[in-house]
Amino acid sequence: MSDYTITFFDEHWVGAVVALHRAVLGYSLNALLGPAHLAAVYRITAAMPSACVRVAVEGEDLLGAVSATLDEERCAREILRMLPLSQKLSMAAQLSVRPACWRALMAARRASKPVVINGQAVRACLTSIVVDPAHHGKGIGRALVEAVEEFMRQHGVKVYRLDTRASNTGARAFYARLGFVEHEQRGCDIILVKTL
Repeated sequence: MSDYTITFFDEHWVGAVVALHRAVLGYSLNALLGPAHLAAVYRITAAMPSACVRVAVEGEDLLGAVSATLDEERCAREILRMLPLSQKLSMAAQLSVRPACWRALMAARRASKPVVINGQAVRACLTSIVVDPAHHGKGIGRALVEAVEEFMRQHGVKVYRLDTRASNTGARAFYARLGFVEHEQRGCDIILVKTL
């Protein structure tokens, strides 16, 4: 069993988190927009009081990372506002010339629309989770989700959501074991919710 710890994301882990995210979630919009963009997104998210980024580490090795926010739509607006102008211009250029980026943007927009449960919009969201494939099965994913749930509880969140690819049967089974319920399918993504 690995002797890892869950800790706060800081500048020390930026390069490793970006590399792992791109390796595991290379299809995501932020990964497709490049490492500088993805690094900026993680830095901005980690600095927000309404969001969290945690990492699983063993010594100097990054084993996994997770990010979450109390309000996904507000978080996305804040990230866009805080991105340096050079990043915004690069993002616009990528979207205009790379069809994969445009498709990923459309998929992200579909997936990020609020989920409504009992007449209430569920805005809190686990926005990304990555675990080094060499360390699957060691409880790292579960520990990262538990760190997010601690953050959610500290902020009075009762229900939160996430999305994963419908084709990712391993992730869907993992989330089911953690108590998530599949709520709906949006394009190629499944939206899952969990009550705390």
